[in-house]
Amino acid sequence: MAAMNGVELAWMAMVAAGLTLALLHLLVWLRQRERLDFLLFFVLAGAAARFGAFELQMMHAAWPQASAAAIRAAHVPLAIFVVTAAVFVRLHFGTGRTGLLAAIVVLRLATLVLDFTSGVNVHFEQVTGLAHASFWGDAQVSVPLGPANRWARVPQLSNLLLRVFVADASVALWRRGDPAARRHAMRVGGSLAACILGTGVMAALTV
Repeated sequence: MAAMNGVELAWMAMVAAGLTLALLHLLVWLRQRERLDFLLFFVLAGAAARFGAFELQMMHAAWPQASAAAIRAAHVPLAIFVVTAAVFVRLHFGTGRTGLLAAIVVLRLATLVLDFTSGVNVHFEQVTGLAHASFWGDAQVSVPLGPANRWARVPQLSNLLLRVFVADASVALWRRGDPAARRHAMRVGGSLAACILGTGVMAALTV
């Protein structure tokens, strides 16, 4: 059996971390049923872990059809992650603009529809071939090739709005002036914003 490379080890560690966070928040919610934010974070972390598993499938794809299918399927947990993250921030902070939240939900639902009805997925009209690139040294990953889907900007716009929503909600919480609220905004808002940015960048690089 071949030894795992650095990419596989890193992605499996991230998936395991996501599942661990999900389980911890589920256990906390089972003891504090009134804290729906813990239940939402359980869903969020689980979706992030599932998305990471699909990313591994993308990078290991041996055929264009397998790459296209993995990208298409990955948008299901990604949609859950994006929508749940926005609702979590709104519930946990008690801030966040309703219009932005509604726009994020609508764009993510539109992305799912387009993902399964337009091209082979929302990013590609067709995946005509695979290239292979070195990633993190000796690791070889599959890179899909083909004409871009004209609707590819829709998920990108939803990701941008999510970052704006989290930043806006964190600023609103900060402006309350309470030192505890400010620490909460920096700790939770900052870490979630970094996570969302990192997820979006890694998804774009993987595709």
